[in-house]
Amino acid sequence: MNDIDTMMIGDPVEAVEAAKRIIEHDDVEPHVLIEIASNKALPKWSRISAIYALGFIDTKSKSAQALIRILANKGEDEECRSHAAEALGHMNRPMVVSALGKILMSDDTPEVKKWCVYALAELSSPRAWIILDEFAKTKPNGVVGEELRWAFSVR
Repeated sequence: MNDIDTMMIGDPVEAVEAAKRIIEHDDVEPHVLIEIASNKALPKWSRISAIYALGFIDTKSKSAQALIRILANKGEDEECRSHAAEALGHMNRPMVVSALGKILMSDDTPEVKKWCVYALAELSSPRAWIILDEFAKTKPNGVVGEELRWAFSVR
């Protein structure tokens, strides 16, 4: 059984381990992972592991656009959206910073906001810090406030 087959079964541990092997060997085309990540009919952990792998193996526009679509869709599974935000944090693309900022300022899901903060801090661009400074003015609390405090501590 290859890593894609293992990923498709949807077992959380096995799917993520398959994604790690895909990242290590860089032997799967990004379009295959985009299809898995975007397919709501697949098991959640199949999708999450594909999202995770995309953040590390492909920083091209098509992968970023697919991850932004997942993140921006409030009808998506919250964990898929959160993992999409995290994966975007590994992509050094201007559209990623803008999309993360827009979602951070408009979304009401604490976990999604938390991972948008994380991703912006990881990107650490001047624009990302401007967005985080603006967001700090909203005085977020809970997990979002904790993540923001962490972000500023590593600035």
